[in-house]
Amino acid sequence: MDGIEVRRLKREELLRLIKEAPESEARFIKQLKHPYIYFLKAKEQSGILTSRPLYFGALMKDGDKHILWTVVNKNVKQQFSLFKISKKTVREWADKYGKIYTTMYKGNDKNIRWAERIGFKPIKGDGEVITFALEGGK
Repeated sequence: MDGIEVRRLKREELLRLIKEAPESEARFIKQLKHPYIYFLKAKEQSGILTSRPLYFGALMKDGDKHILWTVVNKNVKQQFSLFKISKKTVREWADKYGKIYTTMYKGNDKNIRWAERIGFKPIKGDGEVITFALEGGK
């Protein structure tokens, strides 16, 4: 599929993605001191790559909630494939673990549309951020 590989990202691939991604994509992840080490504790992880890392998604457990973290690189030409793969993966995680939450900045319209197209519903907005939830099929 368009020369796309789906697998867990290596440390250097994740760090490259974070470095190359637009600020609006990597804002939350850049706040982590050691992102690769942090995401080793993820319940699930998925990366999408071509000749460079395009996407990273991780499902983290926070108390009794499952939180989705994502970052997408800039200038992704395989938008449809990326959406199709990420939607399938995130929905599988929701079916396996139940409700998933994700939080993003309100001004990031592209991410908000992505979340809504996957099936996330807005549940709470505080200041600059909005939180969404995706019901699982459990």
